[in-house]
Amino acid sequence: PPHTLHEKTLAQIWSEVLGIEQVGIHDNFFELGGDSIRSIQVVAKAQERGLKFSVAQVFQHQTIYKLLTAISLNQPNILLTEKTATFS
Repeated sequence: PPHTLHEKTLAQIWSEVLGIEQVGIHDNFFELGGDSIRSIQVVAKAQERGLKFSVAQVFQHQTIYKLLTAISLNQPNILLTEKTATFS
């Protein structure tokens, strides 16, 4: 099960996009019913929540664990900052 904030965030997004109740960090996105259209939705929802990665990365790293590992290796600061809502 997801433990970190980012694991929980991505698991929630995958759950919403795939229409399934629970997602584990080692579950394969495509085996759960993901496809190219859904991967675009995942990337968009993740960006809204401050996580930045590409559709290509979803295809290359098909589990939450592998995706977050790849993101943190390529962009070490991405997982350190949380996106906040704009002040109005």
